[in-house]
Amino acid sequence: MPITISPPAPTSDDSIELVFSGSGCVLSTSQAQVGANFEFTVILNGTCFATPPSFSFTWNVGRLPPGDYTTTLSLGGSIMESQALAVSQGVLPFPAPIPSVGFGGLVLLAVAMVLIANKSQEGRAKAINRVRHDIEVN
Repeated sequence: MPITISPPAPTSDDSIELVFSGSGCVLSTSQAQVGANFEFTVILNGTCFATPPSFSFTWNVGRLPPGDYTTTLSLGGSIMESQALAVSQGVLPFPAPIPSVGFGGLVLLAVAMVLIANKSQEGRAKAINRVRHDIEVN
């Protein structure tokens, strides 16, 4: 059951395709990227023809940052093949990842929003009280 990587020596400029092929009566498939591992799972049907048909599934993973990856083909829960995938630096700039905020950052952001909203409400209340006072005096 071979895994074919296209192009064979990808750079970060290339759109990468992984092709998983073999033979058997396929019941279902699934694919997942877990970190630097691309996992493709095939579940075969228990009953099949005398000569199982061949199958081929293509997974377009797109552009990847330079680095080392692994592709894995599992058949019914058992790893049938694993292959290294090395992506070298291309000439095009690779988009920078969007920074994310952890749980602590979200808590600080929420507290800041509450404080700002509270300060805004205090200013509004003072303005309303001034208007009421001006109305009472006149």
